[in-house]
Amino acid sequence: MTNPIALVGKLWNYCSILRDTVCSMAMNWRCKTATSWGELSKCSDMLGIIFRKAPQTSLALKSGDHEYLPSSADESSPILHRMRQRFSSKVQERIERIPKNGGSRRHHGPSDQLECHKRQAGFNDVYGRLSWDKVSVTITRSCHNPSKGRYLHPEENRALTLYEAMLLQGFPSSYKLSTDGGIEKTASPIGEAFPPPFALAQAAHILPRITKFQNGEVFCKAV
Repeated sequence: MTNPIALVGKLWNYCSILRDTVCSMAMNWRCKTATSWGELSKCSDMLGIIFRKAPQTSLALKSGDHEYLPSSADESSPILHRMRQRFSSKVQERIERIPKNGGSRRHHGPSDQLECHKRQAGFNDVYGRLSWDKVSVTITRSCHNPSKGRYLHPEENRALTLYEAMLLQGFPSSYKLSTDGGIEKTASPIGEAFPPPFALAQAAHILPRITKFQNGEVFCKAV
């Protein structure tokens, strides 16, 4: 389940009873991030399945000479790569002053913050850049809007395109999405999606156990 922290208190007792009585301690409830299974964004989810230790990975948006974000869009680029947030000249100027590769609005200094940010102690990822040497932040339905999170390109003075957000969410580069509804409606299925590599890793682990269950073998066993 996405955003597990908000639900842990409500569900933990139930999960513990289920784990102890149904699966004899075979079920582990842990918070994992999608990066454990090769995903480039750190979507946090709670898994209530029997699983092996996730493989250790060392992912970043840039590996050697390879960048996981494509080059700037031109007329030959996929339409999703040409869909990004546009800014007023004042906002654009503020973005241009944010340091490359991981900088954020905090680098503007206390006196140069927007009034709404001066009233808030948190939300430090707002108007932040991604870092080449780290994975992306969680991709949400607002992934095109840097006023909602760290969704600025690491180097270029622009927001992520929907194509870049789709790649960070784990979709293949050939995946097609309808763009008829404009940028907001197109961004929604990208940000609301469960990362495909994460889903594949779970399915690959669960499917053999379903097969064993269908064949009359014990699904849960004491460990």
